[in-house]
Amino acid sequence: MTPRLRALSAVVCALAASASLTTTAHADSQGADKWAVTVTRTFAPPPGTHVAPYGYGAKVTDDAGRTLGTVVPGEVEDTSGNIHLITWSVTGNTVVQTIQGAPPGGSIEGTMSPGTTSLADPASLLPRAANDDDPKAKWRKCMNQQVIEGALLGGVATIETGGEGAALGAFGGLMLGFGKCGLHP
Repeated sequence: MTPRLRALSAVVCALAASASLTTTAHADSQGADKWAVTVTRTFAPPPGTHVAPYGYGAKVTDDAGRTLGTVVPGEVEDTSGNIHLITWSVTGNTVVQTIQGAPPGGSIEGTMSPGTTSLADPASLLPRAANDDDPKAKWRKCMNQQVIEGALLGGVATIETGGEGAALGAFGGLMLGFGKCGLHP
């Protein structure tokens, strides 16, 4: 791991500990990064969950079809200043991410903005519990850590290889979170 990735990893791990579900924008003061124009990723949803389309993003639903969490990808600003929307298509457990308006195949150089991640469980909308022993606070912290770590692996860790970006990584983290932390607090 390069010193730059090590430093970014430390920042993201610190964010995970802060229990914030907002993914952070990829910032690169060294210049543009290379992103894969099309990425296909197949997920293994935890028991009782499913991948489903959500606008131009994706969501995780339970067996009853209730939304548990969503991720909507951001956009890429290329080196010429053009904005390219990132869209996802969902078939079964497979998500195909495409950077719109970019040359097909290969990669595009630019800066990727963050996607938006949300939990749909009503408990996640309640004020944070003052007590870290509270089951809702523990669940929220666990989920936050999984989403942020997924964003790190999807975005920062794959920059140098024309990666998938933070939003697709965050979706993977959301899936891992439901598997590790449970579907509800």
